[in-house]
Amino acid sequence: MLEFALKILLAYGLGSLMGGLLIGKLRSTDIREQGSHNPGATNAWRTQGPIFGIAVFVIDIGKGVAAVFLLPGLDLPGAAAEVALQAWLPYACGIAAILGHVYPVFFGFRGGKGAATLAGIYACLLPLPALVGLGAWVVTLLITGMVGL
Repeated sequence: MLEFALKILLAYGLGSLMGGLLIGKLRSTDIREQGSHNPGATNAWRTQGPIFGIAVFVIDIGKGVAAVFLLPGLDLPGAAAEVALQAWLPYACGIAAILGHVYPVFFGFRGGKGAATLAGIYACLLPLPALVGLGAWVVTLLITGMVGL
């Protein structure tokens, strides 16, 4: 049980690392003070340009992938999770990563919407539905021109 709790806590901490704010610190800018005031990839793209936006998108997707793909398999010394909990661990870590993204402890609990992090989680846990969702998003984007719709 301790291993389960530690991995969930690590996933929350990983989710709390906001790509837009971390990269923004390198440029001495806080994208929450610009555009839509959201630290996500869309606002990063609009206010800082495509390279910045793509970097934020990759980081935010990567958090979701790492939370469900890497953290559950992490071998923590001195802790052994119950076999029954192991099957639920990727899902629990994914939820924790999203909560960390939306309510990041490192940035005053003011985070993003979690869409890119959720996309990374879906890509690992539910790849076929993720592809269907990606297709629907692309069609919606082409028809409306709105990323967030």
